[in-house]
Amino acid sequence: ATSETSYSLYAYHFPLVLLIAVSLMEGRLSDPSLSLMSVYVVSLGALLIAAAVLWSAFERNTDAVRKRLTDIAAV
Repeated sequence: ATSETSYSLYAYHFPLVLLIAVSLMEGRLSDPSLSLMSVYVVSLGALLIAAAVLWSAFERNTDAVRKRLTDIAAV
């Protein structure tokens, strides 16, 4: 399952990381603290959940669609 969702995580992580960094970190990236580490951990969880949701919405049926299109093209 990890290999199936890896593209989603790859494709969506940078924009989400950038959004989180701009909106939540507010320039505190070099100030290590428990609250900042908590933001990192929560952000990581949010990125994994977002990748899973986007995979489910867009990529879950890729193989079925590819097979269907191949069957149609073979006719």
